[in-house]
Amino acid sequence: MTSGMIQPLARYTNRRGLVILPLLGLFVALAARGPLGIDADPLRIIGTFLIGVFAVVLAVRHPAAFVAPVLFLPRDKEISALSGLGAAGEVTALGLAGGLLAAGLVLRLILHGKHPKDQSVGEITPNASSFGRAHKAFLFFAAMVSLSYLYTPAPSYGAEKLWGFLTLGVGLFLAVPVMFATDRDFKDLAAGTVVFGAIVAVSSLSFSATGAMGAHDNAAHIGKGQVIALATLMLLYTPVTHPWLRRVVMFVLIPILALGLVSAETRGPLFSLVFVLFLSFFVQHMRSPLVTRRQMAIVAAVLVCAMSLLSMFWFYGTAAAKFQYKTAETLALLEGDSEARGTAVQRLGYYSAAIDASLQHPFTGWGIGGWSMAYWRQDERQYPHNLLLEVLVEQGFLGLSLLTFFLLSVFRELRSSMTETAGRLPFLLPCGIYLLSIAMFSGDLDDSRFVWFWCGLTLEGCAAVHRWRPAAGQLKNGNTMYGFTQPSAGAASLSPATEGL
Repeated sequence: MTSGMIQPLARYTNRRGLVILPLLGLFVALAARGPLGIDADPLRIIGTFLIGVFAVVLAVRHPAAFVAPVLFLPRDKEISALSGLGAAGEVTALGLAGGLLAAGLVLRLILHGKHPKDQSVGEITPNASSFGRAHKAFLFFAAMVSLSYLYTPAPSYGAEKLWGFLTLGVGLFLAVPVMFATDRDFKDLAAGTVVFGAIVAVSSLSFSATGAMGAHDNAAHIGKGQVIALATLMLLYTPVTHPWLRRVVMFVLIPILALGLVSAETRGPLFSLVFVLFLSFFVQHMRSPLVTRRQMAIVAAVLVCAMSLLSMFWFYGTAAAKFQYKTAETLALLEGDSEARGTAVQRLGYYSAAIDASLQHPFTGWGIGGWSMAYWRQDERQYPHNLLLEVLVEQGFLGLSLLTFFLLSVFRELRSSMTETAGRLPFLLPCGIYLLSIAMFSGDLDDSRFVWFWCGLTLEGCAAVHRWRPAAGQLKNGNTMYGFTQPSAGAASLSPATEGL
């Protein structure tokens, strides 16, 4: 839909219908509970309806705040609160989060057009982000992935993976320009990620200590660890102007996230976070002007303390056994012990097997989902736990070349405006490195939707800093986005209005 079509749609839409239709749906649900299979009482139906309306209003006003759940929630997680509500009880958590995000974006287009005006924040010019080399490279890669289904030996898993990639992966990448229409949307992304990460951290802590898991349950929760570590980085790279709030971030929120990350008992996100913290000591644009060496040292110390405290005083039963097992395996690998056993060793075997399998079909690969047949001889959800090797096996050298070209094009765009993005959107580079890193340890093409989204966000952010308009009025305390003063038209750099701890 072009911007020329969007504005008439927003202008001529009867907004009363947007109120009448939901109320009509509520009336139908109450009047036909039996035929619709709804067992809940009327008060619960009305309460769920009101909560849903409130959530949709939030999604229209702050769609970017709903991104983090869509990026990290598993596909099969059910919502017990919706049980007894007929077809709504079958909606998964990811389906609900994705539906809210989609509804928010569609209603934003209908009610406000592509670029809602907000006099309290700087407005991006209504020109769409340039559809440049990186965007075309991604579409070529998506086309290659789609075509590989024609020759896959795993049509069942291949169809599942392709559907997920085309709906969420490609959809999130293309929705970024609509989702981030003003500078407030970038702040909403940071706030939503931190809030969701904190909720997941508290949930993970509770789950690991209350004995909620059974003797054979897996204590490790990779998705939880991934979003908690991302929330940690968003906190570190989102400057806060008030001294007391900075202290709350460093000495309350960061420790809570660190404890939650360790309680998730997953090594990929933890090691990727440590890797980004290590890079921040040496990469200028990942440290200045917001994140100092002192901040990084504090976070590293908090992580060490969290591991010590949880291992000694918190974990027990299955959680304690899993933590000890993973610690022993990690130490054995670092010492080069050939007798090491565990999931990390198993994944090293996957990597070696993926290279061998790619040699059988080197140019176009086995087809999407083909790894499951190449290694396991079964058409089911199996993958080598490494995005690059997965593409090499399933789309061959051609697919890997397209993916590599796309990623390099995104980095080239970021590097060309590094000074501006490091000042206005400082989280783009460190979070991008982190997300690409965790894609090297776990997940498949569908799970890596956070990579596609962040690449689209990076491209949009690079375009935005070059075409940002001066704000009509400054925010409270005389600051604009993230505590940085708004540049004059055509300014090449930004002046920091705050410093890190």
